[in-house]
Amino acid sequence: MEKSNSLKIMVVIVILLIITSVLAVFLSNRENSPADNPPAESENPNIQKNIVRLKEDDSFFALQKIINSLYDNISGQNNKTVYDLLEENYKNENNLTVENAAQKLNNNYESTNYIAEEIYYNPNSDLTFYFIKGYLVNVPAEEGDIVYYKDKCYLVILDKKGYYVIKPLEDNLNIQNYANNYNIETMNLNSSNKYVELEIKEKNKLSSYVAIYKRLLYIDTEKAYNMLDDGTKAKFPTIEDFKNNLTNMYNTLFTEFRNIEGNELNDRIVYTATNADIGTITITEYYPMDYKIGFNFI
Repeated sequence: MEKSNSLKIMVVIVILLIITSVLAVFLSNRENSPADNPPAESENPNIQKNIVRLKEDDSFFALQKIINSLYDNISGQNNKTVYDLLEENYKNENNLTVENAAQKLNNNYESTNYIAEEIYYNPNSDLTFYFIKGYLVNVPAEEGDIVYYKDKCYLVILDKKGYYVIKPLEDNLNIQNYANNYNIETMNLNSSNKYVELEIKEKNKLSSYVAIYKRLLYIDTEKAYNMLDDGTKAKFPTIEDFKNNLTNMYNTLFTEFRNIEGNELNDRIVYTATNADIGTITITEYYPMDYKIGFNFI
């Protein structure tokens, strides 16, 4: 009888152990099931690849200021700042460090001014790629000729949090074709450079256009000639006629206005700016920094 009871007890214990083991396995599987513990959501950034030309003044001139900041820090030999402004792959490919970045990019720059002329970008994207083409003017601190660098190209990459990096590109690119063929993909910028939008006043923009044009009269006369609107260009049948009037134009073109009127058409804005003593300047703007100029007093 005792043996029978002992056997029964042992059977019950074995059954309980089996039940406990099965229950433990079941609970373990349940804890690890995807339904109860879904994987951490992976971030899927919205990356757009369609390229358009930038028309907004505030963004255009903010990007121009970013490139000028790079040149200012190169001129000032600020290695750490230059290094931090640049895109990671560019730094690695060119062996740039926090100790040598400004020196390796320096080209005897002293007082520089970068003028953006065309900017293309991929709108409505979490990561925005701005493809920039313009020219650089370097003015020596002491006596010497102004140095003019045509078609200097850059890429500024801006994330949705407002941080950016700069990647210098080859000179003399067809920047629209380059932008359309660029492999836009997600990336971690690892940047502390904060983008700041500018607020551009119409009067300041037009004054800048005239000042820039006056400088082009001498540093790129052919470009200045081709920027004349048709009515004004008719006064100078050849570029030689135009060159013979450079001094007169430089001295007469005004950058302070009594009145400005703007007439927006389908693909352009026509501004008419007057001065109390001289006459009228007409600026036909297609995009920021893409304009024709005319005047009735020469």
